[in-house]
Amino acid sequence: MLAEQAAKMGHKKIMLTRPLSPMLGYSIKEIKELIDKGVNFVELNILDTTKVVNNPISIKTIVQAVKSVGPQSAVMATDGGQTSNPSPVKMLRQYIKMMLDHGIHEQSIKTMVRDNPAQFIDLW
Repeated sequence: MLAEQAAKMGHKKIMLTRPLSPMLGYSIKEIKELIDKGVNFVELNILDTTKVVNNPISIKTIVQAVKSVGPQSAVMATDGGQTSNPSPVKMLRQYIKMMLDHGIHEQSIKTMVRDNPAQFIDLW
């Protein structure tokens, strides 16, 4: 696995992108194992819940992943702005609302939208 090899090579910043996507289909158990092996963050992309992808996942799958790995290990992303998608801002607003509606706390959302990406690129 590439993420494991990167950690073995000493890379300090590893983000696993779209592990829940139907293309990859990682289980939450597998994601947690990769975090234990050195992956810093997992990108949880709202696009994976839309008809843009074949066999979209449920928002409940993303919520379950956040609750399992913790917001400190997740980044919320949208892929908004592509011609077939709403603007990034609109899509992120929708995503945040969906997460709030499914019981994810505002502070957890701030962690996944603001703090984790900033930490990943050394803003703080």
